[in-house]
Amino acid sequence: MSRLPEKYRSWAKNILHNLWALSGEDKYIIRDSAPAIQQRFTRISLVVVAIGIVCFTGSFTFFEYAFDLPALVELVLSLFVAVVIGNLYVLLLYTITPLIFDNKRSQSMDQQKYTLIGAFTIRIFFIILIATSIAQPLGVLCLSRFADASIENYKKKYLQEALTAATSAIAAGEDNVEERKSQVEAERLVVSSLLDSSNFFVQRIRVLADSNLAYWGLMIAIWALFFYPIYQKYDIRNQKRFYLQKKEVEDRIVTDAYVQFKLHYEGLMVDRLSTYNSLLKHALVPVIGSIDSVAPGHAVKMYDELFAETEPIPFEKFEAWQDPPFRTVKKKDDRPVQPESALLNLLYPTNDQPSKS
Repeated sequence: MSRLPEKYRSWAKNILHNLWALSGEDKYIIRDSAPAIQQRFTRISLVVVAIGIVCFTGSFTFFEYAFDLPALVELVLSLFVAVVIGNLYVLLLYTITPLIFDNKRSQSMDQQKYTLIGAFTIRIFFIILIATSIAQPLGVLCLSRFADASIENYKKKYLQEALTAATSAIAAGEDNVEERKSQVEAERLVVSSLLDSSNFFVQRIRVLADSNLAYWGLMIAIWALFFYPIYQKYDIRNQKRFYLQKKEVEDRIVTDAYVQFKLHYEGLMVDRLSTYNSLLKHALVPVIGSIDSVAPGHAVKMYDELFAETEPIPFEKFEAWQDPPFRTVKKKDDRPVQPESALLNLLYPTNDQPSKS
């Protein structure tokens, strides 16, 4: 890539960066990783592209053999199936992230690990199901000629059984020999036409699965293709620090977003409180002014109390957790438990014991 002109080099980098999105990881984190990590995720992305091509080919073969639709309809349906399966595979690949635990173990962490392993097993099952479904039409496409002889024998056997059943049914209800022969011949033509027009897609799969080792070799190759990206992701975990870097970046993104949220929330609360205090002062100042002519000293005291209570104060969001916003360690409340009388005194203070609120 370094030998390309600057214009084409920029295009190649953009294509490569967009290609990394198919690897099931954040392309921006991959871009900041070491070149060796980037090469691994490039291989993963190329394999995902190959999986998409395989899905398209398998879907087209299935529609061609099973339904024999118009070519344009088969192309559209195959493209749709390939896009759906490709997106589902990328989603499964994104959710299959290697588990990274600290050396300090606890029972809750073990339980979390077993839960994640169970979810991982379910995802692996879905990938096997997708790979097996795609491998069937590919096996028929590549190895169909090895099943032709068995299919011909199956057609002859099926035709003979159908004619025998038809002959028995006609003989049971008809005494006219000539009419019986014409009905048998008509039945034979109908069955032969149906047999000739059918590709026996399912029967070909059965024949290949029972008697052809190459079919199972192709099946294993498709499985290996689908599981190669997963192997690479776990191998990256074992040899490099990509996932630790990913965890650090994601933690930083969440923490920075939470800090911005707190600033916005605290600023919003300060504005709302300031607006409320302003409305309160505009409402109470005329009332206190009416008292000023009767009891000036009492009015001055009320003015002082009003402006003291509505003085702007900084607002800080209360945190009940030691590690917000992840909320894994709750703060300990060391305050002593007060008796019921303390609550009553707080709510209904007496003249000699004013409220502290």
